[in-house]
Amino acid sequence: MKMMLKLMMVLAISICCKAKANSTQYHTLLAEFLGTAQHKNMPGASVLISKHGQTVFSGANGFANLEHAIPLDEHSVFPIASITKQFTAAAILLLAEQGKLSLDDNLAKYLPDYPTGEHQITLTQLLTHTAGLADYARNMDNFDTEIARSISLEKLLEKTAEFAMTSAPGERMTYSNTGYILLGKIIEDVSGQTYGEFLQSAFFTPLKLNNTYYKQAQIIPGRVDGYSITDEHVINGVQFDMSWGHAAGAIYSSSTDLHKWFNALAKGDVLNKQSLKTMFSAVKLNDGSLTRYGLGIALGQFGEHQTFTHGGHLFGFRHNVVYLPEQGILVSVLCNFNQCNPFKLSHVMLANALNQTIPSFKKLTRLPTSIDELLGTYQINDNQTRKVFKRNGELYTQRTGSKEVKVFAMSENSFFYQGSLAHFTIVKNQQHEFEMHFKSDLSSATKIARKL
Repeated sequence: MKMMLKLMMVLAISICCKAKANSTQYHTLLAEFLGTAQHKNMPGASVLISKHGQTVFSGANGFANLEHAIPLDEHSVFPIASITKQFTAAAILLLAEQGKLSLDDNLAKYLPDYPTGEHQITLTQLLTHTAGLADYARNMDNFDTEIARSISLEKLLEKTAEFAMTSAPGERMTYSNTGYILLGKIIEDVSGQTYGEFLQSAFFTPLKLNNTYYKQAQIIPGRVDGYSITDEHVINGVQFDMSWGHAAGAIYSSSTDLHKWFNALAKGDVLNKQSLKTMFSAVKLNDGSLTRYGLGIALGQFGEHQTFTHGGHLFGFRHNVVYLPEQGILVSVLCNFNQCNPFKLSHVMLANALNQTIPSFKKLTRLPTSIDELLGTYQINDNQTRKVFKRNGELYTQRTGSKEVKVFAMSENSFFYQGSLAHFTIVKNQQHEFEMHFKSDLSSATKIARKL
């Protein structure tokens, strides 16, 4: 448990960065975030940051293979899990550009026997998780035991067809790997190639993605092993045959290749302008509301900045890639242990790349001298408050309707939550009233609550 707790103290970041970021700062952030500054023989992460296609930082910390002490680097090859989906989406869009299919085509045109009841599902709905299909990976009772064995695409399609639809098409967005398995089958039927062959000829070879593969049982040079941390031990991750992921999550790649890929995609070297616009746009649901997902890409915000992003989650691996189109900044974080939080690490790196001030997230060895006057209840809105209180020499906060959470001081008036990017400061306003300035992460707007 000690080992896990130390590794999960991911925000013990020892520097505040407001000046232009440099390589040393990034290396320090990476090592201390992962805990590898204190633990040498551990799995870790490969991180790469680029701006307008030019590398700003490339670094890795930890080991790709612990048994043989092989270190991670920017060329280490990870199973990228659901980041695969943007390759699948690009493949469908490319086939549409070639006139071989349409995004408005119905699934029944390609898989007439696939059970959808009386519903008509379009390829766009498959791509945007709005088809109403159940996720086979979440619904199979024996998924954890079956995944160690190879499965054919035909058998996998049969598995996905066992589950009833969760909603009518276009009613809501529900993330489902099933839709992307069906898209993989469509790519094979329309192109006359296997999924892997099509990606190789359309993307991997022309873009010189030499460390990117669609392979299953074959040997892959530089392949990374996945791990999990339990109590005092590091153990191997669950064995997973990549045939179960197919077009939803079976690609292997590296930090360097993902940056080649995404920068080529953003520049228009992969798809035309209209296809790119479609890929990076939200879709409208039946009720007229917009989702926050394009085609194989999630749509978000980092502060006032628009982001295109996607994560990947597989046994022993956690990843996140985030792109800011206006700034041309791309951050990828590929981890090879379950307890890593690539979302938080990518946001720390992104904030540094934007020259934002990063709080120290480092605990004071004592409580602030003026802590008693900061304690009390702060009004968040008409219905909710956040209480700050002390018990047995430790600080806690509790929001209306939520559990109490331990909080740590990092200065005389600033505080953070362990294992989180959430933090707040307490200051006096012009009326000499105490106010809590709360940020749920590095990208969110500051929310102000006045002390009652």
